[in-house]
Amino acid sequence: MKNLYTPIEIPCRSCGRSGGFNPLLKVVTGYRPGASLQVVDCPDCGLTFLNPQYQFDAYSDYYQNDYYVDDGANSLEETYRVAQSHAAFKPYLKNFAQRLQPGATYLDVGAGTGQWLDFLRDVAPEIPLENIHVLEPSDASTAFIRRRYPTISVQRSMLEDNSYPDGFFDGVLCSALIEHFTDPLESLLRFSRIIKDGGRLMLITPNLDEHSYAKGPQNLFKFPHTFYYTPGTLVSLLEKAGFTVETEDVFYDSGLIWYAFLIVVARKKEPRAIGDVEKFRVKTVRDTANAVSAKAFRQRMKARISAFRREFRVWFIKRKIKKIAPWLARSK
Repeated sequence: MKNLYTPIEIPCRSCGRSGGFNPLLKVVTGYRPGASLQVVDCPDCGLTFLNPQYQFDAYSDYYQNDYYVDDGANSLEETYRVAQSHAAFKPYLKNFAQRLQPGATYLDVGAGTGQWLDFLRDVAPEIPLENIHVLEPSDASTAFIRRRYPTISVQRSMLEDNSYPDGFFDGVLCSALIEHFTDPLESLLRFSRIIKDGGRLMLITPNLDEHSYAKGPQNLFKFPHTFYYTPGTLVSLLEKAGFTVETEDVFYDSGLIWYAFLIVVARKKEPRAIGDVEKFRVKTVRDTANAVSAKAFRQRMKARISAFRREFRVWFIKRKIKKIAPWLARSK
């Protein structure tokens, strides 16, 4: 287990560059045992990610056994309760469902507590329960969903190990998940395999911007979040996986305490084999623009950190002076 949770250096999973990455944050708290995991961005394509990060088997072990257990016995119920307050996402899901064919087959990947199943039933009741599927690696989560939706097909598995046939789904929802993958391009190709030609994929992930950063780097940058996306870097990965982006939005909601969300709907345009993933790790014109944007973002964040540190020093000195002022007055 110790070797399983040993951080490893990785190449860029979008363009294939190896080494020479730009540091964004110095450390991120690790896991079992704690480790220093650095956030970097790629100077060739702008993709931001943890490097080093843990290997796939470590994350697989964590999600299947510890993801909800760590927070205590009430973790699933509390997660479900909080997720229900995010109903402002419903219009996006409704728009996605309306793009699917009548009688569509639908998959919720990484369904967690099944809150998006509730949203789907509200906005698209015409999709029959027998056409709705769930893919979720956690034992606790799958049991929770099965209790609430006993007639829905639930497969307990990582995306990498799923047993769905090729071209099975008309629509796939991947909410707050792609930031957890250890190879996002390969994962998108896995989605492509199980989506019908012309079928659609909806991605929801934290948006890498100043708003999210201001909410607290510790909420965004942590070891389960292996990759961090801007609209440009996510669209680039989708295009490399053979998808065409139909809509992209950045969603801000005061009720979401952590970050803004990037919401993208893409259509499968061209089937691409998972075994050819290395062929698609190339630098594109879009990647060049993304790298320029990443550099500007990194400079703004460094300036913000420097300003925060100055403000903190001033606050700390004032606090100390306030504490010793009565003592100084008495000593005169």
